This record gives sequence, structure tokens and C-alpha cells, in this order.
Amino acid sequence: MDLQAQVLAAALTGTFKSYFADRPSPLFAGDAPAGGGGQKGDPSGRTIKKSPETARLIVTGSEEFINDMVLNLSRQTGSDKFTSNLQYVQNLVDWAVADTDLLTIRSRGTYARTLHPMDDAKRSTYEGINYGLVIIGLALIFGFNFFRRRSVLPMKLVAGKHEEESK
Repeated sequence: MDLQAQVLAAALTGTFKSYFADRPSPLFAGDAPAGGGGQKGDPSGRTIKKSPETARLIVTGSEEFINDMVLNLSRQTGSDKFTSNLQYVQNLVDWAVADTDLLTIRSRGTYARTLHPMDDAKRSTYEGINYGLVIIGLALIFGFNFFRRRSVLPMKLVAGKHEEESK
């Protein structure tokens, strides 16, 4: 087995010549030249011959690293091993559209804040405290409502005009 560094992706910037610079555009393949003018197969003459100097091109060896099946299997197993592949693609898109400001924002939040593992006794203690606080809180709310309702006196009704007239 040969363990050497291999190029898996390439990122290029600059001017790139179009494949269709000297060929007819496949979009207009069935069209005949209009009156002898214009490019053969492109009556509009709008086929791009070369890219601007600010063009960016990314070529990867394979797209399997962002395959939906791989990502779904990774999510089902609870692994986040392949989420860095998605971040890689996001960075490629940001770089390709020359929006490098987004790259600096996204890279700030890459630190994973994981909890320290704890033993079963400590975990049980925290669970007991959490459940106990909830039960105490509910008991306080119930007690407050119970005593508040007991202290409420019913309103005395005053006989109105209609009751006196009906007598």
C-alpha cells in the first residue's frame, strides 16, 4: 500500500476559457445561423468565451462525502462525524461566491462544548435534586392557590329593583 499525499480537491482563481468558446452552444444546436451573422448555433451571440478574472473554480475528487445516505446514516447513529463535511461544503460555497466574511463568522462557533462525564451516583444525585425542586415548586403553587381560595369571601348580593318589583 502506497501511503503518499493525494490531491482530493483543487481551488483555482483567475480567467478560465469556456469549453464552448470555439464550439456551438448545445442550447442552440438545432438553430441555423441567422442570415450569415452571429455564431453558428447561437443566434444571440451571447455564449460566454471566458470567465472574468475574479472567477473561482473548485474541483473535488468525489461527491460521496456529502452523499445523503452517508449523512442520514451518520444522524441515525447519533454520530456527528460527517457534519464537518457539510461545514466544508458551506465553506466551499462561501469561498466560490467570494463571501469570505461568512467563513470567519462560521469558524468562530466550531468549538464543541461537551459536558464532562460523571459517575452514576453523582448523576442520580442531580436527578433527585431536579425532581425534588419540581415537586417542591408544585406543592408551593398548590398551597398558595388553596389558601388564597379559602380566604376569599363570597360577595353579598344586594336585592335589585327587579327583585323588589316581582314581590
